[in-house]
Amino acid sequence: MKLRSTLIILLVVPLASCFMAQKSALVKSNVVYDATFQARIRLYGPYGDKLIKHYNDRTCKEWRDTAGSVIHHRFNNGAPRKIKNISIGIPATERSLMALNDTGVMFRDSFKEYVIEANKPMVLDASSSVVMDSYSKSCRIAVSFIPQAGKDYEAAYIEQNRTCTIRIYEITHQITEKNLVSIQGVDQLENCSRLSDSSI
Repeated sequence: MKLRSTLIILLVVPLASCFMAQKSALVKSNVVYDATFQARIRLYGPYGDKLIKHYNDRTCKEWRDTAGSVIHHRFNNGAPRKIKNISIGIPATERSLMALNDTGVMFRDSFKEYVIEANKPMVLDASSSVVMDSYSKSCRIAVSFIPQAGKDYEAAYIEQNRTCTIRIYEITHQITEKNLVSIQGVDQLENCSRLSDSSI
């Protein structure tokens, strides 16, 4: 059994190194987008996983009564595979550029962009779980905000100080010193989470 485990490790490590030495691919997707009544959002997650789910035209109460009552923990999956970043044309920010150039093995940032309904409440629902031998943790967070027509946003799941949150930024389209668009935090957020969701 020990020999078998050693052989598996010897096979997986070179394979992981081969995949992770490469930068993530950028896939451009052509979608219909009307800035008069729609917005766009870029959602980040590790290894190409959909860590954050988004629900258009949904209030916190409507989310709690439907999707919020369903467990959907996302287990971190670092298995070696080619990572794809899906873009619909949102301008690059410092983080999205870092994700494109990321070659990490233990953690690999990635993103996917979506067209969303504007001027209506939208819920972002993120969940993550880690289980390793005698150690385990999980956390779920959901927030609501109202995206504005013609605006671009990006959002990421963050774990800090034994809690989790979703940070949402509006892309301002002002050019920074690094020739990238700048971002500013979205402050008008409503917490949709239930008290039982967080267990870090």
